[in-house]
Order: sequence, then structure tokens, then C-alpha cells
Amino acid sequence: MNNKEDKGTMGKQKWILWDIDGTVVTATPGWAPERTMAWNDETLDAGPIEGAVCLVIAFSLMGYKNIFLTARDVTCKKNTVKKLKEIGVWPYVDALYHRPMRYSGIASHKYKHTMYTMLKKTFNITHAIDDEDKNLAMFADQGLCVINANVFTTNNEGGE
Repeated sequence: MNNKEDKGTMGKQKWILWDIDGTVVTATPGWAPERTMAWNDETLDAGPIEGAVCLVIAFSLMGYKNIFLTARDVTCKKNTVKKLKEIGVWPYVDALYHRPMRYSGIASHKYKHTMYTMLKKTFNITHAIDDEDKNLAMFADQGLCVINANVFTTNNEGGE
């Protein structure tokens, strides 16, 4: 677990679950298993989605904690941290989870459902912010307040 928060307060604290690609940074197209390393490097070219960056900071200022749950696999962690620092949200990242290799090839919404089921045992997650309809529907079915990240994007900022 990559958590900066004391375990004793996690259950009381309200947490926001964030996606990364297409939500906080522009989506990087072209991932395929045989291109993982090249794709990981291409993620460094993703630009910030300013509305989402502002919302990460705003939620933090309102007292929420932020969990970033990405379908990027663990081989992309170094680039993810670098990008989150570059766009200015790293100080507001309280936990960061990448897709473990054992979940490679599983649809994003199924992987995120599995992770959410695990994370909700530790974190009081109240909101989920994502750009994919299947993920949003799954989080809504779990009783979370969902925010469709596509409302943050313009034609040149990505989103799906």
C-alpha cells in the first residue's frame, strides 16, 4: 500500500477515488501488452486536465483525502509519480494504486471493482471520479457519488 495517511484515521476520513488517464491527464492512446514499455514512456506526454487538477486541490482543501486508482500497470509507477508531480497534484495524493500484473488483461471496470471492494474495507470512499462509462456505472452501483470526468475536458484535452 502506498499510503501517506495514518491507518488509525482512514475509516473516519472521507476519501475521493480518482482515475488518472482521461480524468486528471489526457488519455494516452495505443496501449497493448506488447507495447507496455513504449506506452509507459508516452504517458509522460499527457497534459493536465486543468478542471480536474483544480478539483483535486479543492477537495483536499475541503478536507477530503485522495486515492488515485489507475489501470496503468505497476511498470508505469515511476512515470505516474513524475507526471503527478509535474502537473502539481502530487502533494494531494494520499494513496496511489496501480494495476498489479496479476490483473493484466482484465477489463478496467472489473479490475477497479476488485480494487474498490478491497479498498472500501480500509477507506471511507464517498466519491469516484472517472472518464469511462462502465467504471462510473460500477461505482454508482456501489453507492458512491460519481463525477464524470468528461465534464472537465474540452475537445483538445482528451477524455473518452
